[in-house]
Amino acid sequence: MGMSTMLVRFPDGSVKFGSYQNTADIGNPFLGDNIDEAREMYRQSSDVTLPTEGDTIEVEVYISYGGGTHGKMDARGGHLTNHAYYVTQCGGWGADLPPTMRDIQDGEPDWVAEVYRTLMGEPDEYCETTPDGDCVSKDPRCMHQPRQEPNHD
Repeated sequence: MGMSTMLVRFPDGSVKFGSYQNTADIGNPFLGDNIDEAREMYRQSSDVTLPTEGDTIEVEVYISYGGGTHGKMDARGGHLTNHAYYVTQCGGWGADLPPTMRDIQDGEPDWVAEVYRTLMGEPDEYCETTPDGDCVSKDPRCMHQPRQEPNHD
């Protein structure tokens, strides 16, 4: 079964990672701080319970499968509140399940390119670099500056 990456952006701008099962067209609601952690959460998902306490917040979800799809879902405690279904298939697994994503659009939203650029370590517009390419920026928006841990509770 093929697996794609899900990116989930929280209202504070932080991003978590998830796993999307291409064949079944379903995204695992358990998220990690990186793709390896997200895949481990997928492997352990039968042993983990989704948080039921705390406020529900709206997040943006991007699924890289195919040409990409994105929309909005609910999250609580740093995880999605449900599996990510964005299609209702004719036959097959999930045929009777309504989509859990809202405002679904094809393609890749603008914020995804920034996430990938940051993962690749490319300088961003807030970096100040030396001739050797080292970042010396003190701007807190620079991707090389330490980030505060987001609070998703």
